[in-house]
Amino acid sequence: MKAVKSLLFICALPEELEAVRKKIDSPYETLSVGKNCKINILKFKVNKLEIYLSECGMGNVNAAFNLTLIINQIAIDQIILIGVGGAL
Repeated sequence: MKAVKSLLFICALPEELEAVRKKIDSPYETLSVGKNCKINILKFKVNKLEIYLSECGMGNVNAAFNLTLIINQIAIDQIILIGVGGAL
């Protein structure tokens, strides 16, 4: 089994992103991905693990759109979706 080096959390709502961000006790940087449509993601470095957080808005289409932009520019080993159906 391959070791996980990068992890992406896709959050539907800002409150969900903030809850995850508070749990990660590490400084972060803000990255911008995409060419014509830019989205901002937060990048944390915890030991050798890179953790990315993205807020996509509610719905499968928004999650898929953001995920496509991100994985076209960043190698991600695992993806976790937070806030299925917009529930906190």
